[in-house]
Amino acid sequence: MVKNLEEKTGVKLTEWISIVQKSKLEKHKQIIDYLKSEHELTYGYANLIAHKFRKSDAGSVDDSNDLIEAQYAKKSDLKPIYNEAC
Repeated sequence: MVKNLEEKTGVKLTEWISIVQKSKLEKHKQIIDYLKSEHELTYGYANLIAHKFRKSDAGSVDDSNDLIEAQYAKKSDLKPIYNEAC
């Protein structure tokens, strides 16, 4: 999708991120709604840009364990127990 973003919208991902920064929105859904309503993006592209802006997609983290830790940061009692040998 990142490769097709500029072709479909005429705007590079870095420019979309700047647009979102200027909007001063922070919540994922707010960003999606803004991009859909103000820039007529599809949900898929708006969601992609929101994730890239918030660095909440798997491709934006250096260590995938960070995603797991963030997911369970407020609910550590729900964190699954797993055997690393599996």
